[in-house]
Amino acid sequence: MWKHRKYKIDISMERTEKKTVEEVVSHGNIDAQYVLDHPEMFHEKSIRTAKQHAQRYQFAKRFVKDKHVLDIACGTGYGSRILDVHSYASYIGVDIDPDSIELAKERYAPNNPRAVFFTDDATSLRHTPIPSESIDVAISFETIEHTPFYRDFLKHMHDKLKKDGLFIVSTPNRDVTHPGTDFSHKPTWDFHTQEWVLEEFLALLDEEKFSPVQIYAQSFRAHKLFGFNIPGLGRILRHLSLTVVPWNLFRFFGKANFYILVCKKK
Repeated sequence: MWKHRKYKIDISMERTEKKTVEEVVSHGNIDAQYVLDHPEMFHEKSIRTAKQHAQRYQFAKRFVKDKHVLDIACGTGYGSRILDVHSYASYIGVDIDPDSIELAKERYAPNNPRAVFFTDDATSLRHTPIPSESIDVAISFETIEHTPFYRDFLKHMHDKLKKDGLFIVSTPNRDVTHPGTDFSHKPTWDFHTQEWVLEEFLALLDEEKFSPVQIYAQSFRAHKLFGFNIPGLGRILRHLSLTVVPWNLFRFFGKANFYILVCKKK
């Protein structure tokens, strides 16, 4: 998790007012897993946002069995739970926010001896003891758009991955967030320093010696797009929370809010 506003949130079940989307993920002691565990406390938009965060980890589960996993910008650590304590060989969660890491250690580390958490900056990783070429799968969701030093970040990911390692990364699609703009456009979201269209992001990954092997789209509109002309299908897909689909399939139906790339180290 990169720089964000702090919220002091009362999560007591006695509070009847539902939370807004701005209060949900990685603010204070609220994270996506908490939202999904207590949906009665939250607005539908907040639940949708939490699902989007959680579904990225659900998507990544297929790649982490018996692997050594690095999760950059892990926030309060809920990804360590979603990825499944019995699946990966080890899990290292890194976040720049010390309060989030303390919560991760309190909430998820005690029952998971395979998970450890460190406070660190992903563009340097000075305080995280990770040898070069020791990681099987590096994960970073909605992170790279938060730092102007994104090339340093990618170089560290490349260094930590084994020769056959995977890098799973997601970022917003500028075609949706700021349509018709170029890379020089400053995103309106306070904590985004830049955003990419897919072609730009693929070029960046290639320059930093990553080769995408799978490209996916993520959109909360997926159930509408795929179920628009088949009675009942949209409702089924919505309940299945289908939001991550192959990019080549999704592009025929519209523009995705985010893209998720599974890359190999060159």
